[in-house]
Amino acid sequence: MLYLYTALVAFSVLGSIASARFAIDPGFVGPVAGALLILSGAGCVAIALRSRRAVLSVLFLGAAVEVVGLYTGFPFGRYTYTDRWWPTVPLPEGHRFPLLLPFAWLLIVGGSFGAVRRRLRSAWAVPATALLATLIDWPMEQAMTGTLGYWTWAEPAAPFTAPVSNALGWFVTASLGSWAMYVDAERSDSRRTAIVPALFCLFVAAIGSLEGFHRAWVLLAAIGTVLLVVEWTAVRGIGATPRST
Repeated sequence: MLYLYTALVAFSVLGSIASARFAIDPGFVGPVAGALLILSGAGCVAIALRSRRAVLSVLFLGAAVEVVGLYTGFPFGRYTYTDRWWPTVPLPEGHRFPLLLPFAWLLIVGGSFGAVRRRLRSAWAVPATALLATLIDWPMEQAMTGTLGYWTWAEPAAPFTAPVSNALGWFVTASLGSWAMYVDAERSDSRRTAIVPALFCLFVAAIGSLEGFHRAWVLLAAIGTVLLVVEWTAVRGIGATPRST
């Protein structure tokens, strides 16, 4: 599954470069490749977690908190999804819900958990995972609202186009999701899981940079690179943490 995910990331980056360089309309290929990329990344995380309960918990949490957020503005702030994140379904009162949302939550939060568990095996892995996932989302907002246009904010934005409440909402939601994974942590296999969010960060940084320089792309590239280094050093046994909790 990881090989498929990596291939889809490479295909999507090269396709985006070709589309921008030669003004090629990717048609349905772009949305389909993007959907498969997220699904395969979430699949890598699900396989590593080895717990149906943990996977379903994160998927349900991601879907539930997004629906609540759309109608109440809590906990992220006021926002609206567009029809550009395919596939989407209409909701009452004119809202739209991208079906890939729960899987994106699993990819980022679950992948962050796998990366953190490479070095930290105590309960501190829960807030550390939440912090990492929030840090990933922070600059990624620049691409999701700008380059890709997946959603729009109706509130004043902090750096990278999202309000401060979004970061707080991400930290709380990611904490709940990472706790669901932590209680089944001994079943999980964190090997190579850090590669999933690492490649996603590099992918978003790459497609964002096609529209010009922005500090968000630098931060995303740095996060992705650090995660790859964490994985590389863990594989080589450099500074490995004992498996006991």
